[in-house]
Amino acid sequence: MSGKIVVMGGDGIGPEVVSATVRVLECLNDGLEFIHADVGMHSFEKTGEYLPGETLSAIEGADAILAGCVIDPEPTKGYRNPFDEIKKRLGLFADVREVGRVVPKKANKKVSMTVVSENPLVESTISEIESVDGVVLERRTNYELCRRLTGFATSLAARDGHRNVTCVHHASAYKVSDSMFRDTFMETMVGAGIDHGEIEVDRATYEIIANPGRFDVIVTLSPYGNLLLAEASALAGGMHYVPSASLGAEKGFFEPMHGAVPALAGKDVANPTASMLSGAMLLRHLGLGKDADALVDSLNETVRLGLCTPDAGGITGTMDLADRVCEIIGKGCRSSSS
Repeated sequence: MSGKIVVMGGDGIGPEVVSATVRVLECLNDGLEFIHADVGMHSFEKTGEYLPGETLSAIEGADAILAGCVIDPEPTKGYRNPFDEIKKRLGLFADVREVGRVVPKKANKKVSMTVVSENPLVESTISEIESVDGVVLERRTNYELCRRLTGFATSLAARDGHRNVTCVHHASAYKVSDSMFRDTFMETMVGAGIDHGEIEVDRATYEIIANPGRFDVIVTLSPYGNLLLAEASALAGGMHYVPSASLGAEKGFFEPMHGAVPALAGKDVANPTASMLSGAMLLRHLGLGKDADALVDSLNETVRLGLCTPDAGGITGTMDLADRVCEIIGKGCRSSSS
C-alpha cells in the first residue's frame, strides 16, 4: 500500500527529528511518497507566512501529515498556531497520544497506555471571555461530541487489539456535562465486545502512579487528557518518548509531543524517538500495521542495545540513531508498493 505524506519539519529541532523519521519510514516502505512543505517561524522568515498557501495545497492532496515543531512568536494580533489551523481546517477532532511504546532505561515505572481526548481547538469546547470584573472560563459539550469521541476510542481499541477502554470524567463535580459524557460512553460500549469501565479523574491520577498497568485506552474530555498524559509520560521517560496523532474522518496529523527546543537545534543531539513513534502511528493510519510494529520493535531494540541520545544518557546522534534503527529493521522487514 502506498501513501502520500506531507512533511513539515518546522522550527527548532523539528527538522532534525522529522528527517530522522523520514529516513526510517523510507527504510520500512518504498511505496511512501514524501512532499516537503514550509511551516512556522522558519517559513515566516522565508515567505512572510507561517502557513503558506502552497503548504495548504499540498495537504489537500495528501493522506497524512508528518510534522515536527513550531515556535510561536511573541503575542501578535491575528496570529494562529499553524498546526492548530491545519487541524481545524481538516476537522481533526480526536487527539490520540501513546505512552510506553518505547521505555528508556531511565524510566522509573513501566506504563503503557493510549489517551484519547477531544481537540478543544477544533471542537471549540473551551473559551475565555473577558468580563467587567475578570474572565469567564466557558466549557461546552454536547451529546454528538461525546458520542463521536467515545465511538472513535472504541473503534481505535478494536483496530489495534487493546484489552480495555476506560472513561475518565469528573461527574461528581460537573454533574451535567461529565455525567452526559460518562453515560454516552457506557451506551457506546454496549455490544462492543471490549472490557470497559469508568473512573473519576482524581482517582485516575492516583491509579496511574499506584497501578500504572491498570489502564490500556483512556477516553476523556479536555483538559483531563493533557494532565493524565503528562503524569504518565513522567513515569515512562518523558515527552521525548510520547507520540501524538490528531485524527478525523480521513486524514491524520502526526507529531511528537515535545517542543521545538531551539537551544539544541543543529547539534545532532535531539531525541527522535517521539517523532519516529508518531511515524509508527502514521503507518497504522495508512493500514501498514506490520511496518508500524517493525518500527516500534526496532526502537525497543535500540534501548536494549544501549543506543540513545544524550538526553537519555547516551552518545548516539539523531541521524545515527535513525541509521541504527534502519540496520535493525533489516531488508527482511522492508515493504514494497509493488
